[in-house]
Amino acid sequence: SICGSNQNREVIPSSHPHLCRSPKRRGGLAHVARNRRALTMLPPLLLLGLATSGIGEALCAEGGQCEAYNEVAPGSSGDSDSSGLIQLRRRNGSLPFDAEEDALSWYAGLPLEEQTTWFKRVHQLYEFIVKLFRDVVDLTLATLEAKVKAAWDWAQPALALYKMSCTHLPHHKGSQGCNNCLSRGIHVPLTELSLTGFCRWCPASQTCEAAGFAGLGLGSKCSASHVGINSAGQCWGQGFPYQVGNFLSYRPADAEQWALTTALHFSNPLMDFPTYPNSTGMFDLSTGEPLHDSKEGGPAADFVIAAASDWGSGTAEAATVAGLMEAETPGMTLHLGDVYWVGTGPQFDSNVRGIAPNANQIGVTFPKGKTTTFLMNGNHEMISGGAGLMENGFEHSGQEATFAAYQSDFWRFIPLDTGYLCYGSFPQLFNGLNTKGARNVANETCAPQPDEVVQWLRDVVKIGDPNDKRGIVLFTHHQPFSDWERGYLGTAKQLQDLLPPGKQVIWFFGHEHKLAIYDEVTLSGTMDGCGGEDFTATYSVFPRMVGNGGFADFPLENPLHNTSLRAWDNRTYQEIPQFPFKPVPVGFNGYFKLVVDGSQLSITYVTGKCKASGCELGLEPGEGTVVAEEVFTVDSSTGRLSQSFTHLDGLVVPTRPKPTAAEPPPVVLARGSARPENASVAWNVMRGMD
Repeated sequence: SICGSNQNREVIPSSHPHLCRSPKRRGGLAHVARNRRALTMLPPLLLLGLATSGIGEALCAEGGQCEAYNEVAPGSSGDSDSSGLIQLRRRNGSLPFDAEEDALSWYAGLPLEEQTTWFKRVHQLYEFIVKLFRDVVDLTLATLEAKVKAAWDWAQPALALYKMSCTHLPHHKGSQGCNNCLSRGIHVPLTELSLTGFCRWCPASQTCEAAGFAGLGLGSKCSASHVGINSAGQCWGQGFPYQVGNFLSYRPADAEQWALTTALHFSNPLMDFPTYPNSTGMFDLSTGEPLHDSKEGGPAADFVIAAASDWGSGTAEAATVAGLMEAETPGMTLHLGDVYWVGTGPQFDSNVRGIAPNANQIGVTFPKGKTTTFLMNGNHEMISGGAGLMENGFEHSGQEATFAAYQSDFWRFIPLDTGYLCYGSFPQLFNGLNTKGARNVANETCAPQPDEVVQWLRDVVKIGDPNDKRGIVLFTHHQPFSDWERGYLGTAKQLQDLLPPGKQVIWFFGHEHKLAIYDEVTLSGTMDGCGGEDFTATYSVFPRMVGNGGFADFPLENPLHNTSLRAWDNRTYQEIPQFPFKPVPVGFNGYFKLVVDGSQLSITYVTGKCKASGCELGLEPGEGTVVAEEVFTVDSSTGRLSQSFTHLDGLVVPTRPKPTAAEPPPVVLARGSARPENASVAWNVMRGMD
């Protein structure tokens, strides 16, 4: 059921034999290209990431034997290119030296002019790869493969030397080894060229490896699920399962991981939707004890809820956020969904349960509340079918289902599941593959609730009872509204048929990896992914985007619109290289704290705080930055909410005037996708922003 037992090979289910890696080499494209049907679901830029990420390794043919190619340099026609450089071809696998270990000796024996020639050739290859990225939309897969193979043959001796400059020099382990690795390289004699900075630190194996090529891929000893560290600012977190630079999927090595992990797991068996066969799914907020009637709920005095969304990245930043949450000594902890890459059991183990993924790294633990710990469902958990959450995750939290209601005498806190139905499905047989139950990540829905949840809200929770004046606080993974991306209106439309007209709701959500606070709004828009009908709510919401838990917010762009945005966090934490593109600035991770004290709900928004010597050295353990605070109060006789900010100084506040108390909340459009048309796979899987 696997493609061998070597620890450096991906373990691939027998249901995907076309994705088995070669037992000889780890070419970036060959192990995927064997099944062209699977490749038809991947966009061109992502395919290029697959192709180029393995350029420092041989591309191998079926059966594990490396092919020999006789192509000359890209753009040349003959044995010499226009600059007169000597063309060396790889015939039958031979090189100018007997083995890679002899590369440095071979190089040292060359005249200075020839040494310079080889390094110039590498830099010409850099330019060639950059041009491929720019022209990728015009390339067929066959043309792309041919160009990459030609480029590899042309520069292999110099690339082998470049690889040896990273792997065959003594180094330390830990963060010191990481920093030493990233500063390594060879200066080109007689020129201003230098390869310093193109080594990658592989934290899982504690080795320094050459990038597949110029930052485009994995070193040979980096695990298939661990992209090498490519900036000193990530070295402080090398002891954790992942680093912030692993998920920037414009970086080709990251794009390969998004593609492979999705391709490997999108057809995993779909878990049955979990419900409450023996209880109501309603619990007392303070004690966690089951409730039998929707009107029940005891007093809550200074009860703390610590929550985060999109937290499950397994990074040092996520671990810092978890430590800050734990320091609040919360009665309840809540995760609003998304464990990366695709929420498998092993990813829940290392990123949520704190189980070490290997001998050189430690796991990250989601903090537990004194009475309740609840893990919600996100779209990434559902890429792999939900087993990681519903088996490994539930074992950590002790919960039974992905929805619940926690009630006090003044408030009702209701986490819901927008993840289970967020992707469309395939026909049972699609393009020759058995895809029964598979999730079509190229086909997003409007993220509605399953029928079981709608019935539960109506008949058990009785959320529409006009006589229940308690305040309602909703938690979902997907956003019903955004000034940056699309809004997912499926759940909002279902609530339209359940909530009393004029009801006010506080709504926390993630999915976008930002911290943004909106004024009270009435949702309106088109039901993209669910029939396309228009929808306008008869209730209003206070939207709170809190998707900054553990996944980096990138790019730090200004909003596309500004209809009701009150404040957002646009601060830069670090800049991460993603050659051949410009380094990308990423934002701060954080959490939010709710304190329930009778009719008052106080909310504090906290992010990590850089070390005194600078953000490049990471975050201070045990110290955070409060960026915003607000207070809600519910009127127990009318159910109306009043809200005020006590602190907004840590966020960017737009110049748009705030509505007066006498004005009704604006009707805002929960817009359709702001993404390129027909680009859902590229956006969801490559960018990893969802």
